[in-house]
Amino acid sequence: MSFYFNFTTIEDMSQVRALIDFMATQDLDYPHYDDWLQRTESQLEREEKKAVLAFSDGKLVGNIVHQVCRDSGLGTLIELKNSRVHPDLRDRYFMKFMLKQLSKECEGKYDGLIGDIRAHQKATLNYFIHEGFIPVAKTTLYEPNMEEVTVFKPLRQEAGLLAPKIKKVIVAKSL
Repeated sequence: MSFYFNFTTIEDMSQVRALIDFMATQDLDYPHYDDWLQRTESQLEREEKKAVLAFSDGKLVGNIVHQVCRDSGLGTLIELKNSRVHPDLRDRYFMKFMLKQLSKECEGKYDGLIGDIRAHQKATLNYFIHEGFIPVAKTTLYEPNMEEVTVFKPLRQEAGLLAPKIKKVIVAKSL
């Protein structure tokens, strides 16, 4: 069986629409997801958010949407806002490659990557830990009675020291 795949950043506005449509097919059970998608489309068009895209045979099958973290108390970080791979193409290293691309693009410019994962999504959390992310806080961020685990991956050796500070900021915001 042959296959064709490629990875890229957003190159034109048609890819923004394709990305929004792709993310709409898997809302991952987050509250107000449709509203978030609408805001994200606009932010991608203005380049406030960026994305790494994975294509297979010309069809979008994976993404990482990210932005510069707007919380100045956390250092210079890239915040992962949304990541997924089409269920039929999981376990083919698409996510690993996209994370590696993002890490390489951010090396030397940012202290690390930060994101959050629903606490009950154990496989996803374990995957990110395997990829070098450190769980730094477990708290409710988006809705009551639903815990998220904030994960952090340092991109500079000294950035590992940010983990306690990140935990303090995240926990304070959730109160």
